[in-house]
Amino acid sequence: MLPVSLPYCLCLLSVFFWEYTHAHAAPPRKRALLVGIGQYASPEWPPLSASYDIQLVKKALQGQGFEGEHNVRVLQDQQATKQGMLQMFQQFLQESRQGDIVVLHFSVHGQQVLDRNGDEVDGLDEALVPYDAPNQFITKEYQGEKHLLDDEIGNFLLQLRGQIGPSGDILVVMDACHSGTNTRGETTVVHSRGAEFPIAPPGLNQPEEMTGTFGLYQEDVHAEKLAPLVVISGTDAGERNYETMDENGNFVGTLSYAFSKVMQQLYKDMTYQQFFEQIQVAVNAKVKGQHPQLEGQANRVVLGGHLIPYQPSFTADHWNIQKRELHVRAGTLYGFLEGSTVGLYPASVSDIGQQPALCEGVVTTASLLDCTVQLNKEISEEVALSSKIMMHRQYFGAMKIAVKVEVAGTLGQTLRDQLSALAEVMLVGEKEDILIKRDSSPQGSLVILSRQDTLFQTTAENAKPATTLQAITNLVQQVAYVRFFRQLSFTNPDRQVIFSIQPYQVKTLTNNKEEVMRFDIQGPVSLTQYRNSAGEITFRDGDFFTFIITNKGTQPAYYTILDIRPNDELDVLIPYGNYTPQAFLIQPGETLDLYQQYHIIYQFAPPYGQEVFKLIATDTPLDLRPILSMTDPATRAAFSSANPWEMLLDHTAQSEHVSNGSVPAPSAHIYSQVIQVNAPKEDE
Repeated sequence: MLPVSLPYCLCLLSVFFWEYTHAHAAPPRKRALLVGIGQYASPEWPPLSASYDIQLVKKALQGQGFEGEHNVRVLQDQQATKQGMLQMFQQFLQESRQGDIVVLHFSVHGQQVLDRNGDEVDGLDEALVPYDAPNQFITKEYQGEKHLLDDEIGNFLLQLRGQIGPSGDILVVMDACHSGTNTRGETTVVHSRGAEFPIAPPGLNQPEEMTGTFGLYQEDVHAEKLAPLVVISGTDAGERNYETMDENGNFVGTLSYAFSKVMQQLYKDMTYQQFFEQIQVAVNAKVKGQHPQLEGQANRVVLGGHLIPYQPSFTADHWNIQKRELHVRAGTLYGFLEGSTVGLYPASVSDIGQQPALCEGVVTTASLLDCTVQLNKEISEEVALSSKIMMHRQYFGAMKIAVKVEVAGTLGQTLRDQLSALAEVMLVGEKEDILIKRDSSPQGSLVILSRQDTLFQTTAENAKPATTLQAITNLVQQVAYVRFFRQLSFTNPDRQVIFSIQPYQVKTLTNNKEEVMRFDIQGPVSLTQYRNSAGEITFRDGDFFTFIITNKGTQPAYYTILDIRPNDELDVLIPYGNYTPQAFLIQPGETLDLYQQYHIIYQFAPPYGQEVFKLIATDTPLDLRPILSMTDPATRAAFSSANPWEMLLDHTAQSEHVSNGSVPAPSAHIYSQVIQVNAPKEDE
């Protein structure tokens, strides 16, 4: 043996110790503070569904390793006074340490308050409304002292960032807004978060249009010593932050719902920008036209990289052998809808296509977070509780649209009869998606109201009863049809195909003598210039783009791309032109630019608003063009296909077949993005 010097030995030991300790380092603590106020001390503040929000968010965080009351602090209702919130901030600070992963969630009303330190251009601070805060300015009595100002929250966040340091991570979720009302029409209340007026003296000059965010993220000269910070808010400053309803008719904060849903679908290396884009999709599926906002270091990986990727299997926590029922902690947020079929497999099985299921079961009841499964045969408790539960067929028959008709007389009864015959419609007396009523005009025009918009109003041209009935029926069917597509969601890690928007610089070659317009494709440009300060991707009428497709999964996949336009028109972008569906196949790890590969390029055009692109990746070729191009149900019914996805999506447009809509869930992955389309600059 050759002699070795002692210093060299010590050096080797030091290197070994460093590598060992880093390889076996304990994971960082995951901590959260959840603040929700459903009932306020003052009756002037309308109630919110904050307690339900807290349940959802807490469950979603538990799935990401936020466990235990000492790590997940909750402040609700009368606990959440301004003093109570400030005290909790200090306690949370004292308990924090270097490297913590932190999520702060607020589900409360918001309001603007008179600026006291001159740091706001419009003279107003953004503020959260604690439990004991009034909602009106009273000279010499109340000027916003009990409101929690953005400056105060910002100071807390700055201290917290310093406390946990650059190895930590902070995500703030604000399901609140300082703008909003709680009325729609004359008889129906729609919950939204915020106040119409600020805590400020009468006559204060305010900007006609408010935009922006809570402004909690601020660049700091010592940023390298601080924890990274990302803030996601429910709306733009000038918008209402609506509550929505879950699949069981319970009111819930739209951002809380979207956050909880996307938290279940994280994938490896997912950035906060990608996380935010999926939140946009989930919000748009519930409330069209609401614009969540993003601040901070969005290119970081979610939770500082310490995320738990989505796994498409679950386990049961209770087995009722007499009823052959399993209780599973996975509900509609995971796609476990009533009527869906699941299979039980040994825990060691990774590919369900290689081994038959031990047994199957049907989801009989489902909430957002839990479900009950009725099995088709008896099994032992040990097998029931140790098996991996995976979706076999997802059922969509329950995705009906709730319609309330407030029209008296023969016309009202005819409307109810005609709508009740549609399988995609459910007539209700409350918690409706669509309200049909007469307005307060002298002629009592019929109007159809969604939760945010007037969808239809009778005029001299369409006021004939037969015309009105047909127009209303067609509109309700179209709303139900498009809403189905907006909410359609599957996650399959094996076929995880995603896309990004790639803008292109294109010069239009005009020639009055030529009937066909020609274009000079000059090349791709950075998407960064199309992102606004709130993280939204914003294009203008006339801008050109294509898609970049990436397969992050382990299996080849065929893909199709749908376009849901701001006016709820549906179009198929891929397959394109004369290409067959078989042409759009992408291999694992492959990335394709559709212009470079197929010379496919698109141009944005009116109408303006939020446009949704939805990619469906499947194991077999999929062509929806014949289905979506057929507007006559009788014609559409004649189309046949062996592809279960084509059958499902065809059935959603046929009222006589909608209740049969189910599809093999493991075969598909869906990825969506929301894009804002605006008018050209010269038109503004």
